[in-house]
Amino acid sequence: MPSDVRRLIVLATWLFMCTLPASAGGGHVMPFMPEADTAAPGTPAERADRFLASLVGPGEPGGALIVIRHGEILLKKAYGLADIEDRVPLTTEHLFHIGSIGKQFTAILVLMLCDELKLHLDDTIRRYLPQLPMWGDRITIRQLLNHTSGLSDYTDELQRQMTSRTLTPSNVDLVHALRTALPPQSEPGDRFLYSNPGYDLLGAIIERVTGHSYADEVESRIFGPLGMTHTFSMPNAERHRDHMIPHSYVKEEGAFEAYDSDPLDNVVGSGSVYSTLEDMARYDRALFGGRLLRPERLEQMLASGTLNSGRRTGYGFAFEVGSDEGRTFIAHDGEWLGFDSDYIHFPDQDLSVILLFNRVADIPDQPRPALTIARMFLT
Repeated sequence: MPSDVRRLIVLATWLFMCTLPASAGGGHVMPFMPEADTAAPGTPAERADRFLASLVGPGEPGGALIVIRHGEILLKKAYGLADIEDRVPLTTEHLFHIGSIGKQFTAILVLMLCDELKLHLDDTIRRYLPQLPMWGDRITIRQLLNHTSGLSDYTDELQRQMTSRTLTPSNVDLVHALRTALPPQSEPGDRFLYSNPGYDLLGAIIERVTGHSYADEVESRIFGPLGMTHTFSMPNAERHRDHMIPHSYVKEEGAFEAYDSDPLDNVVGSGSVYSTLEDMARYDRALFGGRLLRPERLEQMLASGTLNSGRRTGYGFAFEVGSDEGRTFIAHDGEWLGFDSDYIHFPDQDLSVILLFNRVADIPDQPRPALTIARMFLT
């Protein structure tokens, strides 16, 4: 189960249990790891370096880290191997799939199109995708953005329907498959339910409204203007020919195995982006420096969603909204193709931590690794 889904299941479970008269629950047991000692000897950078190094054993795939405050890079370093067979070291210049962190680019594109009056957050999605069943008339773009649409995540049956049309399905195949899929699990707005298909529907809406591919839109509106020259969205042949894209690994029976492709690689919106530490740092500075969105739109993006009951979800548009020891943070993580990622930002100190891994095994989930590192630098 992807790490971003695991963490958000905890959030959704808490919201559900708050509505029950007695305790109920069960479900996925998340891996816990003892917290790093944020008061250990050494500078924050030295402690963060030791913490990341402790996660990567000899001869293992690893990850890369960047810590930024007020636009200044405080730490940038890579750990482990890009290719365990040929023992190629990972570097800070390698490109990683950033998984569900890529949802942020989808949300930004939607908000840009709203500013151009090509979309409205409270439009129903069937206005743009009329081939969807009638339930599309009850779900809004806003609800897709904050995961309150009632749509579930990908199921085996939904993926089977998509791949029955082609071995490499696209958003068109998703929309077609949803025509005969089961209706949403709940009424729109009743529950927080993390949904990758929901964001992929946003990808389809972006393509329908603009007349361009998602990859072209995100390049022309975000990556290009920000100088993110080593960032791209799938589908892109660069993924197969760029030697700076490491192998990505899962762990099977105690051994790391490469996992370099997936049938859903060309479905866009929920996370289809490869990037580097430096490019993600450029994005971080641009987003919180006001270069991508008007202040009112950024505020919308970072505000927690609200259920029909009035309860807050703790999730905005592609950002989790939380606090740690009284400090507000916004964050997201991701997992795809054997890549793992984590991104956290503390607005009051303009501090950001970005972690990109080419492995999905033996990475602490609670507390999230970006938070563990951020605590070392917070003052």
